[in-house]
Amino acid sequence: MELAVRGGSHSVPGFGTGDDALVADLSGLSSVTVDPSRRTATAGDGVTWGGFNEATAAHGLATTGGVISTTGVGGLTLGGGIGYLARAHRLSCDNLISAQVVTADGEIVTASDLQHPDLFWALRGGSGNFGVVTEFTFQLHPVAEIYGGPMFFELSDGPAVLGCFNEYIRTAPREYGGFPAFQIAPPLPFVPESRVGEPLVAVVSCWTGSPHDGEKVLQGFRDVANPVAEHVGLMPYPALNSSFDALVPPGLQHYWKAAFVRDVTAEAIRTHLEHGSRVPVVNSTAHLYPINGACHDVAAGETAFGHRDANYAVVIAGMWPDPADNEANTKWVGTTTRRSRRTHWGASRSTSPPPTTSRRWQPTTGSTIPGCSRSSAATTRATCSTSTRTSGPDGTSLMARPSPHVPSPHVPARHVPSRRGIAAKGA
Repeated sequence: MELAVRGGSHSVPGFGTGDDALVADLSGLSSVTVDPSRRTATAGDGVTWGGFNEATAAHGLATTGGVISTTGVGGLTLGGGIGYLARAHRLSCDNLISAQVVTADGEIVTASDLQHPDLFWALRGGSGNFGVVTEFTFQLHPVAEIYGGPMFFELSDGPAVLGCFNEYIRTAPREYGGFPAFQIAPPLPFVPESRVGEPLVAVVSCWTGSPHDGEKVLQGFRDVANPVAEHVGLMPYPALNSSFDALVPPGLQHYWKAAFVRDVTAEAIRTHLEHGSRVPVVNSTAHLYPINGACHDVAAGETAFGHRDANYAVVIAGMWPDPADNEANTKWVGTTTRRSRRTHWGASRSTSPPPTTSRRWQPTTGSTIPGCSRSSAATTRATCSTSTRTSGPDGTSLMARPSPHVPSPHVPARHVPSRRGIAAKGA
């Protein structure tokens, strides 16, 4: 009989269940023990990153843990573990110190660099094929508040924004852990009502350095193109890590494709703009996760995660609630994947300029994104900056789900509607 191991119940391939299989449901193994003096945390296989972050944040500590807090600690770590903190602190699997494993013959062993090192090597990126891991011990890092959040841009500004991001991320400070994406604008307070439901280019940023430096980095993106809307500021790391949970509720249909690439070329940017703009539902998205920086400190042969020469993990994620929409969504994922393969999957680093007619951006004093170009499609839009909250007084988070986190009052979040949004409100 086949055995399926269920931890956080977030497995897109369905590894946590199976036809005619015995399911080992480990969701009850949900304890997290933090040793702040050693900067370590031990978590059961049923722990989600939301529970893990809550326990470690009490000590101003964190480790790399994806971009959705409902993801299980176990599945993400065993597969590698990309997240906001990866460029600064490596992948989740790179922060694994030891693991308690039940082997196929029923033996309970501890795998680490010193004990069962071959098994430990396989667990770090080799997925769940080598036993049932019941407990993980991680290295933690000082991460309390971060500066960041989402910025949404016009599709017409996409070539300049994506080109600038690609140029910047090659040598960006490791404190920067953001990623570009294609996203249908969700119905959120900071998104102009007239733009809700429209596909946009997004840049989600996470800066673990000083807020002052983080503001300068994000200003570099604004200097390239004016945001349609943004919601950035100083917030606890767990607040950002849980911000988009509401887009991935239980019960969705899933169809994903992914690949590791060395660069996002000018041709690839054009392809992503063509097909990313056709994202069919608000849950579906295309993310381009940078995995350079600290991820490259680990040699390809050190762990089972061998993609150490890649600079991006490109994920085309089809997620939708209604099975009646299966054909439209799987077609979008399949078409986007096929076209992307022809342009940049596995491509070498490119020095091609962003695919747009543009004037050279003259960086302002203190800017940290030199050499990017301002989009010729960007028009002068009326903007206003008001102090908003990443989480409301009632605990409603960025994506309208319960959260105990609110941003620090020291640096207010920014709310920047476009001219079209202001007109719609009668301003």
